[in-house]
Amino acid sequence: EDKEKQFDKIQLRLKELRHEMNQARAEAKVVREENQALKKALENKIERVLNVERDLKDAREKYAVLEKDYLAVKKSLNDAAITPKRHEDNESSFQMSKGK
Repeated sequence: EDKEKQFDKIQLRLKELRHEMNQARAEAKVVREENQALKKALENKIERVLNVERDLKDAREKYAVLEKDYLAVKKSLNDAAITPKRHEDNESSFQMSKGK
C-alpha cells in the first residue's frame, strides 16, 4: 500500500509537471511571437530611418546645386549692376531693380 501511495504521488507530480511544462511552452510561444512582432517593427523603423537619411542626402545634394546656381546668377546680376531686392514679406522670390 505504501508503494501504491508513492506511485500515486509520483503520478500526480508528473501530471503537475506536465501541466507546468505545457504552460511554459504556451508562454514561450507567446514570447516568441511578441519578439517576432517587435523584430519586424524594429526592421520597419530602421527601413524608415534609412529612407529618411537617403531623402535627406538627396535634398542636400539638390540644395547644393541650387545654391551654386543661385550664387552664379547673383554674381552675374552683380556683374550687370542689377541687385536683387527681397520683398517686404520675406518671400523667397526676388524683385529686380537696376542698381544706381
